[in-house]
Amino acid sequence: MNHSMINAFVSMQSSQKHLDVISNNIANVNTTGYKTSAVTFQDVLRNVEPQDEQFKLDGRMTPLGTTSGFGGYVSNIYTQFTQGSLQETGNEYDFALQGDAFFVIDIPKFDDNGNILLDANGSEVYETLYSRNGAFNLSIKEDALTQKAYLATAEGYPIHLNDSLGIMQLQDIPKNHKIVVNQQGEVFADPPQDNVPNIYLGQLRIANVSSQHLLQPVGESSYALPDMDAQQLDQLVTIMDRDQILASGVKVHQGFIEQSSVNLTSEMTNMLSAQRSYQLGAKALASADSMLNLATNIRG
Repeated sequence: MNHSMINAFVSMQSSQKHLDVISNNIANVNTTGYKTSAVTFQDVLRNVEPQDEQFKLDGRMTPLGTTSGFGGYVSNIYTQFTQGSLQETGNEYDFALQGDAFFVIDIPKFDDNGNILLDANGSEVYETLYSRNGAFNLSIKEDALTQKAYLATAEGYPIHLNDSLGIMQLQDIPKNHKIVVNQQGEVFADPPQDNVPNIYLGQLRIANVSSQHLLQPVGESSYALPDMDAQQLDQLVTIMDRDQILASGVKVHQGFIEQSSVNLTSEMTNMLSAQRSYQLGAKALASADSMLNLATNIRG
């Protein structure tokens, strides 16, 4: 296989990956809290083919040798954590973040048989995710004696709150109470009676992630950090309290959701460009194949 065919093949493969990323963005144009994915390209290999001294003619400004490459490949697929527009829903269980922060969600880990993993003490093992999707709902859990209500994700995973000491807990919402969340993420239960003060339930777990490029998408507009020890995690993630949220300028908007950050016009433009690049690679591959057939027939 000659250089032209390798170059064309590599370029076509990269264009296909680019198209896959663009297609995924377009498919999630209406997904709550979705962040746009983008790609970066890098040369596969470049080398200089030497030339004889006879090519060094009078008036030549460039050094001897011709640069030969093997196309470009997708070196990285990354997420652009730009702010999406906020859409009012009027639903008291919908929340949108404005600013550089994430909702912290804990989901159970499962084994290959679909059972929840347990640690050595018999406690359930949870995985921490970071999300901009605040489309929560009210989850009802019943047992033989009681009925308890909790905030939960759309998948049914409970939303843990931090109490006044910053301790994570699963807070029960009193029956017939409405949920009220201020812009600092403090959660209150509003009694149905007038002139009765709200009941403080806790603080939404909102985090600032200093190295967002480490976040990997895991679906449902959620992201996970790679495995690391507790010290490294503490350096990257800050679970913010009320004062830190105020100082950072982050705001929580109840009754709103954050729309996808995908710019459909830009994605369509990128798609056309990637398609043209793929077509150019296909034509180059066909031309190289025709030249090889021609050379083979002449030689034969």
